[in-house]
Amino acid sequence: MSRIRIVTLALLAVFLLSACQVRVRQSTLVGDDGSGAVGVVVAADEEFRQAIASFGGDQAENPFEAAAQDLGEGFEWTEYNEEGFLGVQVSREFTTIDEYDAIAEELGGLAGVEFAFPELTSADGRYRFSAEFPEFDEEALAGIGSGTGFDLSALPLDDIFDIQITVKLPGELISNNGDEVDENGQVAWNLGIDSGPLTLEAESEVSGLPWLIAGGGVVALVVVALLIVRVIGRRGPPEVEQSVVVASE
Repeated sequence: MSRIRIVTLALLAVFLLSACQVRVRQSTLVGDDGSGAVGVVVAADEEFRQAIASFGGDQAENPFEAAAQDLGEGFEWTEYNEEGFLGVQVSREFTTIDEYDAIAEELGGLAGVEFAFPELTSADGRYRFSAEFPEFDEEALAGIGSGTGFDLSALPLDDIFDIQITVKLPGELISNNGDEVDENGQVAWNLGIDSGPLTLEAESEVSGLPWLIAGGGVVALVVVALLIVRVIGRRGPPEVEQSVVVASE
């Protein structure tokens, strides 16, 4: 099912059903060596799933399963069923940042909404995570409305799609513009489909200072040991007191 088809059904469902909502979650976890995992959750409440069936969409109980099954090798997916939302949770591990780029591009079409997968870069011990969250195309929305006979211009777009993007970068988090950061340094952005235009940014630094300190301590011990050996060598071996024994006549 195409993105525009998903959005159309969602908008029509919200127009007719007050509680209709789609949940989207995108997560990225990066380790110190540049490997990690990326994942997506896309799920909908019961009203939305009923709307898909009512408007001639997927008749399956979980309409997102087919999209998950169409992903390439290496992707793992399970059913997502929480708080009345039913959908899929897809994940895949990556070993390099280049591999992440290819995975992210393929996962970007799963949710059926236009939210950009972030760019992940690394240089000089710093990791940077950024994404352009685009402005919603109101002209496209008007086109959808004219094609359905419904006036969709006044719909609360941010209430339709509940989108959250999270990232955990290695090292120390040095900057971000997220909505929240948890105790482990994971940054989260809470978005609606009409939250853009917005640039999501986070940056971290993997410092080698503790290793340098540890190495410096070892070097210092070696230097001290060498100095001790040198001082002893200069002084020569310790003199041994000789006792004179006088023979008695």
